[in-house]
Amino acid sequence: MFERELSDAVRDLAKVFERRKADHAMIGGLMDLLRRWPTERFTTFYRGPVRIDWMQPILPIYNSVLKSAKTETWSNAPIRVATAEGLILTKLLSFRPQDLADIETLLIANCDDIDLAMIRQELAPFAATEIERTTWLECAIARLLTPNTGHV
Repeated sequence: MFERELSDAVRDLAKVFERRKADHAMIGGLMDLLRRWPTERFTTFYRGPVRIDWMQPILPIYNSVLKSAKTETWSNAPIRVATAEGLILTKLLSFRPQDLADIETLLIANCDDIDLAMIRQELAPFAATEIERTTWLECAIARLLTPNTGHV
């Protein structure tokens, strides 16, 4: 049942975004839309049990995530999906424990083709003020993508 509702929600959103020519990328699982949107430019709401996060890209890094998103087909509808690099960037900005675990999984799953240079380039403007995040990421890369595996 949940898979059907998820497919319907993604397909319906894809159609709306395509019709309105809205630049978008799926980054995860739409709640207090009217309360949060005016101040945070981010909201979560639901279509049935399906959670959808919706945000306006205020930080330049989010624009990069949108521009690099790839068009995929879901339930016969085109939907733009953030790349592994884009997901890593958004999760690094959130920096919650689950986000860090997700980043590690993304690094491992995409070890053969992850564009570390792109990630580092996008993070460069924040590196001096976000030392904890940058250090954590570099340690994760060193730990998970070691020369012994042939990946870096």
